[in-house]
Amino acid sequence: ALEAIASFCLTLGDTSKLKQPLIVIATADEETSMAGAKALVAADTRQARYAVIGEPTGLKPVRMHKGVMMESIALEGRSGHSSNPALGNNALDAMHKVIAELMALREDWGKKYQNPAFEVILPTLNLASIHGGDAPNRICQHCELRFDVRLLPGMQNEDVRRSIKDRVASSLLGSHVTANHSSLFDGVSAFLEPETSELVQFAEKLTGHSAISAGFATEAPYLQALGMQTIVMGPGSIDCAHQANEYLAQDQIMAIAHKCGADGIHPGYGFMSENADFAQRVMDEGLTFIGPSPKWLEQMGDKVSARAVMSKLGMPVFPGSELITHIAEAEAFAQREGFPLV
Repeated sequence: ALEAIASFCLTLGDTSKLKQPLIVIATADEETSMAGAKALVAADTRQARYAVIGEPTGLKPVRMHKGVMMESIALEGRSGHSSNPALGNNALDAMHKVIAELMALREDWGKKYQNPAFEVILPTLNLASIHGGDAPNRICQHCELRFDVRLLPGMQNEDVRRSIKDRVASSLLGSHVTANHSSLFDGVSAFLEPETSELVQFAEKLTGHSAISAGFATEAPYLQALGMQTIVMGPGSIDCAHQANEYLAQDQIMAIAHKCGADGIHPGYGFMSENADFAQRVMDEGLTFIGPSPKWLEQMGDKVSARAVMSKLGMPVFPGSELITHIAEAEAFAQREGFPLV
C-alpha cells in the first residue's frame, strides 16, 4: 500500500494538489479477532468519506460479502454405566436431536434468504467438529459441537444466535440435558454497499469491472459503521491466498513488473525462488531474474540430481541412495547402511 501511494504521489508531482487527505490505516488481528477495526469503531472517529479495504479481489471492486459466525454448543447430561441407559442422560443422543434441528434451521434460512449475486446464493451452516464421551461402556455425559454460519446481507448475527438457541432449547425439552452456547469469536457482520454508491460507481468506471460479491469476511462492516462508503479491492486472487502455499500468480507478477517498468525481479524467499520455469519466463520477457540461473535451479532443486552434480564435480557428499521407487529398496538400503537415516 505504501509503495502504491508513493507511486501515486510521484505521478501527481505535487501532493498539495490533493483535495482531501489520503489516509492509510493498518489494523491489528484482521485475520482473527478484528481487534483493530473494533477499536476504530469504539473511538467513533470518522476521518474519511470513502474507504477501500485491501484484499485479493483481482482488482475488481467488491461491494458485498457474507458475514461469519463460529459457534460452540456444549451439552451436559449425566453419566452412568451403559448396561442401563435409564441411569443417565446421554449427551450424544441429545446432540443428535440438536444437529437435526440445526439442519432444519439451515433449510429454513435457505428458503427465506437468497442472493444470486453470490456464488453460493444461500446462507450456510457448516457442522465442523463434534467431541464427546470418554469410554464405550459409559453413558456420554458431555458432548460439544462446533460449527460456522455464513450470513447473507440482511441477516443479523444476534438474530441468528437467538434462532439457534431457541431451536436447541426446543430439541432438548424433556431430555434433562442442558446446553451451553458460546461464540468462538464475536463474528463479522454481512456487508452491503449500495450499487448507487459514488465509490462503487467510480471504482467500476476506473477498473472497467462491475462490482462483485465475496464469500469471505472483511473489516468493511466496521468502516461502513463509521459512516464511510466502503468497498473491498486489491491485487491477487483469493484462490491463491489464505493457504499454506499462498502466492501471487506468475501472470500478475509479470504484468505488474512490465507496468511499473521494472528491470528485474527478486523472487523473495518462498517457493518462487526455486521455480526454474518462473526464472526462465522472467528472462524470456526481457527482465533480469535476481537469483540463480534456470539451469541451476532445476538441477539443485531436486536432491537426487543435486547429489549427482556435486559428485560429478568432485564435491564431498553424504552417503545416500539413488531415487527410491519402492519400499523394498528403502529397506535394503537401511539394512546395508544402518541407522539413523533421513
